[in-house]
Amino acid sequence: MISKKAKAQNAGDKPSTGAEGLSRRSALGRLAAGGSAALALGGMASIASVSAQSEPFCGNFPCEPGGALSYPLRALPKRKPDNERRLFRLGAATIAVDAPVVTMTTLVTPLFGHLPPASGRRAHLHLALTETDVGLGVWSNAERYFQGAIDATLAHLHFEAVEASYRTMPTLAVIHGAAVMAPVGAVLLVGQAGAGKSTLAAALAARGFRYLADDVCPIDARGRLVPVPSSQCVKAGSWAVLDHDYPVLAQLAVRERLGHKVKYLPPVVSTPADWSRPYSIAAVVFSRYGETSKSSMAPLSNAQKVAALATSGSLRGNVDAAALDQWIDAVPAYRLTYATSDEAAAMLATLG
Repeated sequence: MISKKAKAQNAGDKPSTGAEGLSRRSALGRLAAGGSAALALGGMASIASVSAQSEPFCGNFPCEPGGALSYPLRALPKRKPDNERRLFRLGAATIAVDAPVVTMTTLVTPLFGHLPPASGRRAHLHLALTETDVGLGVWSNAERYFQGAIDATLAHLHFEAVEASYRTMPTLAVIHGAAVMAPVGAVLLVGQAGAGKSTLAAALAARGFRYLADDVCPIDARGRLVPVPSSQCVKAGSWAVLDHDYPVLAQLAVRERLGHKVKYLPPVVSTPADWSRPYSIAAVVFSRYGETSKSSMAPLSNAQKVAALATSGSLRGNVDAAALDQWIDAVPAYRLTYATSDEAAAMLATLG
């Protein structure tokens, strides 16, 4: 659903056709591939060029090129007698985990236990855990093997599950961001690394917004968000901010991930969300936290949307630039600056 206000602010933009449309599409395609482009945007005189950041990590995950990994639905092997097996749904994927009972109870369930359960004899991703001298070993679909200490293994399990969540389906795009359900519909929270997207999503979930995704937001072929409600990887700098909203955070184990101290926070939702279906996207919000900033939320033109995507470095993998261009035209976007979570929640509640 597109608000009247957003339609009005978009009305002044030229349609993405002709040379201007080709420039935008070329820019979007190259942005997603992690390259750099300095492309004229025709009549969009306010933004003369766009450029993509080329970073080794997308938030909490290594940046994988689109299509590098594939997860077809496959038959599960027979479970070993001393292992327990559990099946979960995450995004578009069915994930099966085999592990010794103690490992399942102490590591796997805290990480995945909040996800909708699945059943059957087939899965897109089968993770088989074994105990080793240095920690744990993980076989992924009996094809890839990982071995490491407990913290590294947890990071690997989290990464594998999130990757599978969207590599089982055709996507229009995959965006590095977070997502919540606002009164007007699903809202994507996008921004540069360190902008506070994950912290904001967790804070909003504690204020009645339904949690939908963190770090990875797949957009399906119809332009809808596929929820990926993985456990939130909360970095040390956000613990004090979220302690009041999530008393359980103080009890969670401190882990090491990509050089950062983190805690894995399972979604604690005040209003349950249906994580098994895609959601229409009501708005894309480019958010930025500033302790001394004046809180504001302003609509963006189509030219500004493309520029914001460029500077955020938020597109992952390859995309259909023409389809993404049309999606950007249709979905309203805003620049949100906030000093407190309460102010951000109040402004997002006014969308629509």
